[in-house]
Amino acid sequence: MSTDKNISQRVSMLRAAMDLSQEDFAKQLGVSRNYVSMMENGREPSRALLTMIELLEKEHLQPAPKTPQSAKSKTPYTGARSLLKIAREKKGLTQAQLAKAVGYSIGVYQDIEDGRSSMSRKMAERVAKALDCDLADLLDGSDHPPGNGTHYGTFGETPPVEVPPGMKVKYVPLLSMAQCGTMGAYDDTAYTHDGFIAFNSEDPKAFALKLAGESMTPVFSPGDVAIIYPSKPPKNGCVVIAKLNEENGADVMLKLYQASGSSITLSSYNPAFPPMSFPKTAFSWIYPVKSVTKVLE
Repeated sequence: MSTDKNISQRVSMLRAAMDLSQEDFAKQLGVSRNYVSMMENGREPSRALLTMIELLEKEHLQPAPKTPQSAKSKTPYTGARSLLKIAREKKGLTQAQLAKAVGYSIGVYQDIEDGRSSMSRKMAERVAKALDCDLADLLDGSDHPPGNGTHYGTFGETPPVEVPPGMKVKYVPLLSMAQCGTMGAYDDTAYTHDGFIAFNSEDPKAFALKLAGESMTPVFSPGDVAIIYPSKPPKNGCVVIAKLNEENGADVMLKLYQASGSSITLSSYNPAFPPMSFPKTAFSWIYPVKSVTKVLE
């Protein structure tokens, strides 16, 4: 591939050659879909992300451009999860050995190294220590905010905002509905590097969820972001995020919650979506929504 092509052309051609949507291509790189869109509109990637793109070009396009000498001055450990293999093999560790060393299951680590999931900052710190590599290299390439404004940031970092005395502010993990649906229950493996700002969070396990679908319009819209409190029990009349168990379809839904005896009814603001009733045993989990923010991107 000619080096005179700009990053917009390169990313677009590579994604087309791999026959991937922006969402799936973003998962390959360990970044948000919005960041892929920005690159296809001319946004220059980080050194680490460029390395990952060049590796994919070598596999899917011929010939691939060479990495500039200035980009080779640092160790090749990068935030793109699939590149963790380089650092792990250099240390002579199997996936199982590294997973054990950092205190996570082999399945969780395999998803990260294979690019199907992202690390929390806590896990990145443990991996950086185990592999003797720079934490910034592990975060680089996957900590780009998925949108504009101070609502978004990198999970684990301190938001660059001033708040009145007594008010607390932090970034909580930001998930999509699909990511939320893959959780067996809330734990650290749900974290991504994307974060969303939360004020005075009362739940240390709080996370943010980018909404999708039309069932809660006009009150809530696709793209709005909800703050979820997984440690708190749902109450009648509140909005919840609920996941049905595998036997009942494993759907993830944002609905109004009403429990009566052994039955739970989930209803919508949009009258086009009728209420649905299930036995309590039909759910894997139900978490209350603390607040919903409309974000202009």
